[in-house]
Amino acid sequence: MRRRAWSASASCKFASLQPRNSFVLGWQGVMLDIVSMLFTLLRAYVPAEVRWSFILDIYDMFSWNICMCTILYCVFFSLACAS
Repeated sequence: MRRRAWSASASCKFASLQPRNSFVLGWQGVMLDIVSMLFTLLRAYVPAEVRWSFILDIYDMFSWNICMCTILYCVFFSLACAS
């Protein structure tokens, strides 16, 4: 009995996704975790003088905006790949 050749497109969950896109979509959760953990780790090692100044408030606003932009990018990239 002859085995069928493995097809990358057959392993996609959705028929409209290309194999490259399904690989990228699978790693977006890892990217979100890395971005959010990076800001958390950097904030943990800030000296006390900076921690109680306005610099950390600006850093918090910046990190929140970057995390939200990353999440929105991932959502819209997923929607663009799925269509």
